[in-house]
Order: sequence, then structure tokens, then C-alpha cells
Amino acid sequence: MQYVVIGSAGFIGAYLTRALQAEGVDRTVVDLSDSTASKKLGAVVDGKSCVFCANGGPGPNGWDASANLRILEPFLAVADRCAHVTYLSSDMIYPYDVPVTEDLVPAPDTVYGEMHLAREKALSDAVGNRLLIARLAQVYGPGDSHNAYGPCRMLSEALLGGPIVVKGRGEERRDHIHIQDTVKLLTSLIRSAATGVFNIATGQAVSFEDVAKYVQSVVPSDINYEPRSVPIKHRDFDVSKLMETFPDFRPQTMNLNDMIELSNG
Repeated sequence: MQYVVIGSAGFIGAYLTRALQAEGVDRTVVDLSDSTASKKLGAVVDGKSCVFCANGGPGPNGWDASANLRILEPFLAVADRCAHVTYLSSDMIYPYDVPVTEDLVPAPDTVYGEMHLAREKALSDAVGNRLLIARLAQVYGPGDSHNAYGPCRMLSEALLGGPIVVKGRGEERRDHIHIQDTVKLLTSLIRSAATGVFNIATGQAVSFEDVAKYVQSVVPSDINYEPRSVPIKHRDFDVSKLMETFPDFRPQTMNLNDMIELSNG
């Protein structure tokens, strides 16, 4: 099987492209906003395993759902020609404060989550039972440019001399998975042409305060607790399905050493 990674310049897409390159990854670069994008994609996707992980990114007023749906349209026009399709989605489609499993009914409360759910539905309509939907917890590691509240932002704050900013008392629990573990799981699923929904997470949610204290332990810095602007919400994963599929998988505990080495290099 050969592969096409649409969004290969992004954080996760770049890692996936490198991991799959031994089998053959098409490196065609397509501007998904161009009127000829469908034609260009059609020339490379036939009979291949295609991964869609392209995002338009946030706009000046937050996530522009319509813009991110538009960049999917060229791929939707040719998706039926792929042997298999993988879509990288997000845990933001799920409600908070309940154990997250693949059977949990989506209930996004952000534009970002709604965008991913709409893309999932569009791809399901286009591809049917040849679709793998991977819903990712927060992924961190070298190359992450999203600056989301969590390990990478806190490490950046510490490396710049601090302080590390924590909202409220950092009570909220989240599942943070390293990019190496993420790619290991994704490539195994992609190579086996798995279908359906898989949550990509560790099953070991930790509070943001614990993340901040870990960062502080590796890069000494102050921690500033700022007033929170949103209610406390937790997200805990039940990864039973993942462990049944990959019984030998053991996620690494939080590890920022490779990011620290990169910053020092």
C-alpha cells in the first residue's frame, strides 16, 4: 500500500509522513483553497491509503469552521477513489465530565469541535466503511506550534524565564499524549486499514497544575495562578478499545526532554 498524507506540513502530518515513507508516501503539495485542488488530488489518490489531517488554523476571531470545511471539499470530491481514508479528528467533539469511550455520543461545545464533527460526517457519507476516524487527545512534543494551554505552552513559558501560567488552581484533568506514541498508534491503525472510531489517548489524565509542577521540576520557574474565566471541566478517557487492539502499548509518562534538548540545540 502507498500513502497520501494531506496536511503533511503540519505537526502530526509531518511525523506521519516520515513514519510511512518506507512504504512510499506521495509528497505532492496541493493548495486546498485553489480551484484546481480536486483535479490535483485526483491525480495522486487512486488506490492509495489517504490520511486527511489538514487544518486552516484559527482566524483572528477564533476558529473559522466554514473555512476549515471548505478545505475538505476538494478531497471529498475524490475520496471515493482512495483504498482507505483516515481522518484525524479531536476529542473536542465529546462532552466533558463523563468517561470518554468511542461509543460516547458527540456533543461539542466549541466551534472547533463542531467543525471536526461536521468533517467526520461528510467523510463518512463520502467513504462509507473504508473510513478510520482517529479522535486525538491533546498531542504534545517537538514541533508542536499550536501553543495550546498545556505542556508545550507551559514549557515555552518556563524556557523564556517564566512564570508558568495556570488558570484557577489548574484543577481540570486532561489526557496528554506524546507525538511518538500518537504516531506509533496511528501508523499501526493506518497500515492495517482499520475502520471505525478509535480514541488516541493514554487513559492517564492529569491536572494542569500537575503539568505545571512537572515543567517546573525540569525547568525551574515560578507558577502564577490566574483567575479562571470558564467553569472547571474534566476529560478522562477509557482506552479499553485501544488496549484490546494494542495489548502491548504502554504510553510514556509525560516527557518534555526532547523538546528541551531541541530548544538548547
